[in-house]
Amino acid sequence: MRHFFVYALSALLFFSCNTDSRNENEEKDAYDNPMARQLLEEEKMKDPALGFVPYERLYNAITYTEA
Repeated sequence: MRHFFVYALSALLFFSCNTDSRNENEEKDAYDNPMARQLLEEEKMKDPALGFVPYERLYNAITYTEA
């Protein structure tokens, strides 16, 4: 009976440690995607009325801010 508890406890520890490391890798992969970041930045700059990024107005805003 004692061996059963030892095996059950060791299996529980093994599987709990194994799932934790997988979650850490998933979190790390979520932040390591430069293409998704670029698409997000483009969506934030997009004019909702036009549906695209008005680069001329963006350039004017940047030069105005720098001046």
